[in-house]
Amino acid sequence: MASRHDIGAHAGRIFDTFEVMKQALLGVGSFFALSAHFGCSSSAFTTNPSADDACTQEAAARCARTAACDVDAIQVRFGDAATCQAQQKAACLNMLSASSTAASPSAVIACANALPSVACSDYNENFQPTSCQAPVGKLAAGAVCAFNGQCRSQFCGIGKNANCGVCMALPSVNDSCADLSSCGPGLECVNKGTVCVSEVTKTGDMCDADIPCAAGFSCVGSKAATATAAATEGTCQPAVSSAGAACDPKRRTSAGCDATQGLACDPTSMTCIAILIAAAGAPCDNNLTLCSSAATCVIPAGATAGTCVAPAADGAACDTANGPNCMSLSRCVVTGTGTAGTCVLPVDSCGASTPSSGGASGTGGAGDGGSGLLGLGGIAPI
Repeated sequence: MASRHDIGAHAGRIFDTFEVMKQALLGVGSFFALSAHFGCSSSAFTTNPSADDACTQEAAARCARTAACDVDAIQVRFGDAATCQAQQKAACLNMLSASSTAASPSAVIACANALPSVACSDYNENFQPTSCQAPVGKLAAGAVCAFNGQCRSQFCGIGKNANCGVCMALPSVNDSCADLSSCGPGLECVNKGTVCVSEVTKTGDMCDADIPCAAGFSCVGSKAATATAAATEGTCQPAVSSAGAACDPKRRTSAGCDATQGLACDPTSMTCIAILIAAAGAPCDNNLTLCSSAATCVIPAGATAGTCVAPAADGAACDTANGPNCMSLSRCVVTGTGTAGTCVLPVDSCGASTPSSGGASGTGGAGDGGSGLLGLGGIAPI
């Protein structure tokens, strides 16, 4: 599988803010790649399970694996385990109720049984066991869809800030994702949301602000272009994973700290310390202090710290440029040409209609884009 440096050089540098936020969020970002394909749980297979039972089990397993693979992810994305399970279950039920889907409660549970053995490196980077991959749906290429499992191609290309998309071929490394919300399993939409790259990171891979390293790595030595010097790419190095260990907050010569272990690099002591989690209304900096419950840290221009702003509930107004953002797993669906929209948990409300504004074209192949969800991007549900 191709790595990040396969797409060529890109200017920029990695900041503590981006890597800490990316790694803290990645643990649950795979819901719409793993459970968005089938849904998962850790309980034993049940003959003819109901959708409710299957999704309850999937939600518990999903949240448990997320907590195991990223110590702060549940608190940052959902606030607590109960909220995580409630939102995951609702998303799973929407997926199973979609028209023309090949997903089933039994498949949800089969995926669930595979989840506990998925390595955290794979889970955090959106690589799926076979039982969690999208089934072959009933809809042909170009048909309107909301979930991957509705499509024969096993991929529903959903535009940024849209609820509906079209069935299309799975994106590959180097394909464009400019018109889609994610690139599908095992891929990430990077370079300002324009190109798909593999989530696989090896020590020594080239990186910069546009092509970041995976969770558990730091981009070391990257420098942005200046008026007198060209940009310099850095290399991915293993992040520091022990509290109290030395780190480089600017990642100029050595690695920063592993956010999946709940650590950030203190610029004063130059050592890894525990990340603090702040509630809505409290101070934050997207580095040493993150916001809880999917709140957004709004930092004024020129400042280094800001305030946590709570997300909008499903059905409430949102704005992709000015906030508020939506709860985890939900999208800010924009129906016009602006940035204002409504928060929607992905649901098959598409029928045979034309895809929402921003949807992918049904005439192109995988080269026309990928698909998304995380707040750092996202992944189209099954």
